[in-house]
Amino acid sequence: MQYDTARTALVVVDPYNDVLAEGGKVWPRLREVAERVGTREHLEQLLTATRQAGMPILYAPHRRWRPGDGTGWQRTPRPHAGLIQTHLFAEGSFGGQWYSPLAPGDSDVVADEHWGLNGFVNTDLDCSCACAGSNESSSPE
Repeated sequence: MQYDTARTALVVVDPYNDVLAEGGKVWPRLREVAERVGTREHLEQLLTATRQAGMPILYAPHRRWRPGDGTGWQRTPRPHAGLIQTHLFAEGSFGGQWYSPLAPGDSDVVADEHWGLNGFVNTDLDCSCACAGSNESSSPE
């Protein structure tokens, strides 16, 4: 598959320690498959290749848990309940920090944190993509 590098950006979603690092809260559930297929190594290679091609990189970070999240909610959506109960990606914690090999670089764009399962909803990610010159959304097949 070919991409027009002048109109394409890489969007990196939730590269937090809780997901990708030893000691992360989610890593034990992902480790076996992630190590077998080389997830972390391939993501590092993808970032390197994208930077070498001069393409923009945008980050779509999930909401980092903060004290008070969910307090007073009448109905907590299921995805939020898990984040709130486990303090996933807690702000200021090891798990809420970027996994260092995949951390944003100086020229990368970090969008607003998203609460849900979609980094575009209620964030500035769409605008950030357009400003970077990427105005179409697609995924590799």
